[in-house]
Order: sequence, then structure tokens, then C-alpha cells
Amino acid sequence: MANASRLGGVTNINFQVGSRMVRVATDSRKAVRLLESALGALVIEPEEQPDVSFMLNRPRALQRSHSLNDRAGSVLSDGRGLDSGLAALAEHLTVLTPTDPGTVRIRSKALLVDDGAILCLAPLLTVPHVPLEDLIGSGAQLVDRLAVDIDPASGRLLPTPVPWAELAGFEAGAGHASIRAAMNVVSVMLMSMPGSPPPSRAEVVARLASEAIDGAPADILDASLRVVEDCAPTAVPWNCEPKTVLDAIRRAGE
Repeated sequence: MANASRLGGVTNINFQVGSRMVRVATDSRKAVRLLESALGALVIEPEEQPDVSFMLNRPRALQRSHSLNDRAGSVLSDGRGLDSGLAALAEHLTVLTPTDPGTVRIRSKALLVDDGAILCLAPLLTVPHVPLEDLIGSGAQLVDRLAVDIDPASGRLLPTPVPWAELAGFEAGAGHASIRAAMNVVSVMLMSMPGSPPPSRAEVVARLASEAIDGAPADILDASLRVVEDCAPTAVPWNCEPKTVLDAIRRAGE
């Protein structure tokens, strides 16, 4: 990713988003114009270039899909056209902004299903890698954020709209989604050692709380307790195949 961000034709833009310095690399002139216009007040020129955070490659020639990757090279979005890639990037940048007072932010991927949301704690969906088309086939949509905001009083996921008007209007790609309204968590999925008993609710609460990246300690505990009180935790073995994860998602979404 570091080498790719230095290639000719790639523009690197540095932003100060909340307390974090974010570097976005892109070969799309449209993306550069939009990002500099929408986030102009956040653009900085640091003395030392930070590590690349996100890289957005535009569709080109016969390749009609964009590619949005994080600093580890993991694919965050690769749908048709550029606009859905900008939508995904805007969502990921939004989760770096400060939370509202009394809100807890927990590091977790989220899937939307018919009755609410499934929280997938790391490294689920990445290890083992679960292709987006398989997630769609299981009846789930991937939320374009690496962390979620939770109301400590109810344990519900809270919407955090994209705060930049020029980026807020882009539509998510197929199989991707945004949290548009407060919703219930129907399951917390996590990985466990093969052959180990299902995790207790106390263990799941502790794991959720350990993934908190923002919020007062008392609120973090309350949010973790509320989430686990109202949902069914699901564990899958560390060495499982993607099919095992997909089967667990289907069961959790029923």
C-alpha cells in the first residue's frame, strides 16, 4: 500500500479528522476535487507524511469497478463506478469524527439483516475472508464502517450521518449499507478456540467493552451490557471455513 500510494498519477491528501491524522491516496482527479472541496477545512500539510490510511483507485479501461482499500490492503469496497467508492470512503472517514456526548463507539464490523444488525468482532469477515457476494447471498448487507456507535441506555446502534454535504449524497454500492436509524443488535459474532464451550454473556460483554474506542468507562460498560442482554451471542471456531461464518450469519438473521 505504501509503494502503491507513491506511484505516478496518485495524489495523497492529508486530513486532520478529530484527533487522527488521515492520509488518503487516490488516482482519481474527481475524488481529489471532491475531497479537497468537501473537507477543505481539514486538509493539513504535516512535516512528516503519515502512513496511508485509505487508497481509492478509479475504474479504468475495461475495469469498470473502483477499489477502496485500507492500510493493510483489505478491500473495503470494489463496486461498479466511482461514486459508490466515494460513498464508502465518506462513511469510513465519518467514523473517525468525534462521537456525540453520551455515545459509545466500539470497533466492530456490522451487517444489516431483516430484524436489525449483527456485530462481527475482529477478525471476522476478514479472517476467514468472506466475499461480499456471499454475504449478499446470506441476506446481509455490509455497513461501510469499522466501528459502530451505541446508545448506552438501550444498546441500540445509532446513526451518525456523513457530516460533509458534498459527500453525503453518494449512494452505497450493491451489498453495502449505512445505518440510517437506531436499530437493535440481534447478535454479536466472535471467534473462539476450536472445541471450546460457547462464550458466556459475561465474556461477550468483556470483549465488547475491550473494543471500545470512545466513550466514558461507565457508558462503555452499560452499552456492552445492554447489547448482550438483548441479543444472542454467536461463536465460530478460529480455523473455520467461510461457509461456517455464512451459516452463522443466516441463523443469526432468522
